[in-house]
Amino acid sequence: MAHRVNLSAPLGSWDGVWYVDIARHGYDTSLSHRADGSLINTNIVFFPLYPLLIRVFGAAIGYLPAALAVSWLSGILAAVAIRAVGEHLHDRRTGVLLAALWGILPTAIVESMAYTESLLTALTALGLLFLLRRRWIAAGAASLFAGLTHPTGLALAAAIDLCALIAIVRRTDGRRPWPAAVLAPLGTLGYVAWVGAGLGRWDGYAYMQSHAWHNSPSITGTWHETALILTRPQQLGNYVAVLAVLAALLLAAVLTWDRAPVAVLAFTWASIAAALWSGPVYFHSKARFLMPVFTLLLPLAAHLARRRLRTIATLLGAGALTSAWYGGYLLTIWTRSP
Repeated sequence: MAHRVNLSAPLGSWDGVWYVDIARHGYDTSLSHRADGSLINTNIVFFPLYPLLIRVFGAAIGYLPAALAVSWLSGILAAVAIRAVGEHLHDRRTGVLLAALWGILPTAIVESMAYTESLLTALTALGLLFLLRRRWIAAGAASLFAGLTHPTGLALAAAIDLCALIAIVRRTDGRRPWPAAVLAPLGTLGYVAWVGAGLGRWDGYAYMQSHAWHNSPSITGTWHETALILTRPQQLGNYVAVLAVLAALLLAAVLTWDRAPVAVLAFTWASIAAALWSGPVYFHSKARFLMPVFTLLLPLAAHLARRRLRTIATLLGAGALTSAWYGGYLLTIWTRSP
């Protein structure tokens, strides 16, 4: 007898459950405690743009299908924007390879799940593209929406504000950098302020993260967790997280050595800092947090673009098979969020 396989369940698991719940019922803006006095973790730590998009389409096609559709469409948009960034910085072939490399990352299965990574990557890639083309207002608007998607979206705002400061000091582009600099961080700052007002304390977001979700930002804790993983037997997912962090630092150093544009370097290093700063509790998710930092793949894409087509096809094919295998592992064997 044939059995029907429901892939939507694993694709909508973990954070996806929270996002769909927000789309259906809204945010819980209370500070509630258990009998032992511990704070109950609520959905208010999840940023609003993704669940808002789910809500828009959920009434018509269902909330989980809407969540997956938003992720899939965002993934397509992200690939298009990434290709455009690679072409702007190098050439068309490099752009295509940059998008392909992003699409076969070890954690690429997340691009098809009810997670924010595809949407965040699309917005940050568009924002960086606008910034490189000196379309200041568009870059600021993209950053605002990225900041409403995930806390690490603030990295794009940091890059825009740094480039705006440079342009203002050098007196280039007139007054256009000013509104972009103001717009860029408003998404993150606005949501954090709203959470503070809703919870009745100015540090509401940080308080909920640290006291209810037990996730206090700490680069020191991140490095301690890295050392712990490297010195004790671990599951594969933890080793992949360590590898992702080390690879990100190495590739960022190469990007710096290659003298990439200031906008690219600022976005890359700020994104890495945000991923490392996110705290050790969810260390296993570091590889996922680094997915939107597609600029790390620029040196690899540029190097690969100079190779023969057969070599490119072989390497990309091997990468795609490895990514597919690891994606299956995350969905069926790994017992924590990807």
